[in-house]
Parts: sequence; C-alpha cells; structure tokens
Amino acid sequence: MTDKTKMKQRTRKRGFTLVEMLVVISIIGVLASMVVGLAGGATKQSRMKRVKSDLQNIVTAIDRFKSKYGSYPPDNGRVTVSGGQTNYLAVPNQLFYELVGSVHRLNAAGQSEFYVPQLGLTAKQGDIKTWFGVEGFVNATENMKDVENFLPNFKTNDVARIPMTTQTPLVGLRVAVKNPGTNENFWYYRSTNPTNNPTSYDLWAVVVIGKNTNIISNW
Repeated sequence: MTDKTKMKQRTRKRGFTLVEMLVVISIIGVLASMVVGLAGGATKQSRMKRVKSDLQNIVTAIDRFKSKYGSYPPDNGRVTVSGGQTNYLAVPNQLFYELVGSVHRLNAAGQSEFYVPQLGLTAKQGDIKTWFGVEGFVNATENMKDVENFLPNFKTNDVARIPMTTQTPLVGLRVAVKNPGTNENFWYYRSTNPTNNPTSYDLWAVVVIGKNTNIISNW
C-alpha cells in the first residue's frame, strides 16, 4: 500500500459523510426548538405568576379597606346605558387612590384637590368627577399624618398614567404585563352590581400572551 493510499484512508476516517452531517444538523434543530419552546413556556408562567401575585396583593388591600370602612372601595361611578340596561364602567377606576390614601385640601385658587403622598401627585376634584364619576375619595383625610396606605408594598411602577386629554396626571393600577398593541394595561374593578361576585366585587386583568387571552381574576 502506497503512502498516498494510506493518506486517503486516514482522511476518510477523520471526516463526516454528508448523510451524517445532515443527521447531526437535524438533531441540533430539534433540540433547539425544544429549548425555545421550554423557554417560551417558562416566560409565560413567569408573567402569569407575577400578575396573580399582584392580584392577591390588591385583594388583601381591598379586604383591609373594608375592615376599616365597612364597605368595599367605590368603583367608577360613570355608566353607559344600552338597551335599557345600565352598565357601570370598570376602567378607568379610582381603586389606586382609595387603597393608598390621599390628602384633601384647597389649592391657591380655592379649588378642591387630592394630594397623593405616595407619588407626590395632585388630582383636581373636577377631573376626578370627569374621569371617575365621583366627587372625591373615601380614603382621604385632611391631615398628612392620618393618610392610611392599604398597599404597603406599593411601587411607583405599579401605576401608570391613564390616557387622557386633561393636564391632571390621573393614574391607575397597571397590570405587570402589557398587551400587544397597547401602551398600558390596567386592572379592572367593579363593586357596583358585580357580575361574578354579587356580594363583594369583581377584580380582573386581561393578559394576552401569544395567541392566548387570559383572564386573571378573583372569581
């Protein structure tokens, strides 16, 4: 056997055939798709877990509110009438203001307003009535030291500005997961004639992940 023949045999032993390479590539592709699928599932579970955790925190705060005031936080007093049926709006709502508390005071112009120390924001009474349909908040006080916060673990990124044309930066409780095509996602709240919990209130969030629409609620 010549040296050239031995070299050719050694070359064939070291390399992969085309079929072998295609098989390896196929296996790598299958493994990669499995990893991506698992990662996507883990991401969905993580998002759902975060929203469910926030739901429980809000429920606890609402229960604490009821223990003090004897009733659940008021919802958006605005209504729509369709076919003779009155429908109470669930969002935007003033749930954030009721749970963290505010200071009721008069500004320099003698106008009634509500100051939220948790955010350092002020809401005018006129705008509150326009957007929430109420004159003020139950959990409001005249003295700063008497403000009661039922959401002690509240963070500034738990709220977002409600889209509006007025200059008053009214805010609402935001859902941790944004939905496709939306700037913000807010918690829905209804204590007036709730549909699912007739004796208490309905609290829910709509979370869209991929092609699935998920309702995370207290019912």
